[in-house]
Amino acid sequence: AEILPGKKANKIESLIASATEANYADITQDSIVWKADEATRGLLAEVLSVGSVPVTMYWRDTDGVSHDRTYVQLQAIGYAILERGLTIDTSLTSKVAEVNAATTTAAIEAITWE
Repeated sequence: AEILPGKKANKIESLIASATEANYADITQDSIVWKADEATRGLLAEVLSVGSVPVTMYWRDTDGVSHDRTYVQLQAIGYAILERGLTIDTSLTSKVAEVNAATTTAAIEAITWE
C-alpha cells in the first residue's frame, strides 16, 4: 500500500506529459495540417486580437506553404485548437480521477492515455 502513492504520482505525471504532447501536436482544420505549438498559438492569438486581417492575409501550414486565410478562417483554426484542448483536458481530468481511485498497482498500470 505504501508504494501506491508513488506509482500514482508517476502515472499522473506520465498522463500530464501525454496530454501536453497531444495538446501541442499539429492539427488538421479545413483539410490542411497546421502547427499548434506554443509559439504558433501565441502568434495566432495576437493576429486574432486585432479583430480583422488584411485581404492579403495568409497562414502557413506545417510544410511552410502559405494559404490565403480570412479572419473567420483563422478563427476556425483557433477554435479547432481550443476544442481539442478542452477534450484533452476533460480526458486528463477523468484519467487522473481514475488513478486517484485505483487501489492496486495493476489498476494504476491499466490506465493509459490512449
